[in-house]
Amino acid sequence: LSGKVRTVLEEILTMTQQTSDAARQIRLATQQQRTASEQVVTTMREMNSLSKQTAISAEQIVNTIRQLSELAVRLKKTIEQFKIN
Repeated sequence: LSGKVRTVLEEILTMTQQTSDAARQIRLATQQQRTASEQVVTTMREMNSLSKQTAISAEQIVNTIRQLSELAVRLKKTIEQFKIN
């Protein structure tokens, strides 16, 4: 009888250790997933910021092109005033 009890207790101990190992692995995997999620959030924020900066830059480029176009028109009119027929 004591041999059977010992065997059962050893099996319980083994199962407890396996359960503890599994819990550690789950905890580690959860930590890794949390870290990965935080990195995704950080990357998304950076992408959002870059998108806003790109939109601002594009708007500035459009304004610069518009100003250059207006200058070209004024320059053309000025040159036409000095043309000799």
